[in-house]
Amino acid sequence: LKLSAHHTLKNLTLSHNDWECNSLRALFRNVARPAVDDADQHCKIDYHLEHGLCCKESDKPYLDRLLQYIAMTSVEEKQRKNEPCSATDAINSAQSL
Repeated sequence: LKLSAHHTLKNLTLSHNDWECNSLRALFRNVARPAVDDADQHCKIDYHLEHGLCCKESDKPYLDRLLQYIAMTSVEEKQRKNEPCSATDAINSAQSL
C-alpha cells in the first residue's frame, strides 16, 4: 500500500479477511494503527491474532489457498453425489470447513 505524501488514510477496514501474516506485517509498516478501526474476535483453525487481525503463517500463501479451495470443492462434490442438498445446506457445510 503506497500513498503519496499529500494523501492520508482515515479509516481502513481489514477484519474478516484471509491474511497471510507476512503481508499483514508489511502492511502495518506502512499504515498507522489508528487508521485501522476494526479487529477480529476469533480466528479459524491454523490462524492467530496479530495486530488484532487473524492471519496464517505460510511460505506459499497462494498455493495454500488453492489447495484449501480444491479440498473444499472435493468435499462439496462428494456430499452432492451422496445425497442432494439445498443451497443453504451447501453454504453451511462450506462455511464450517
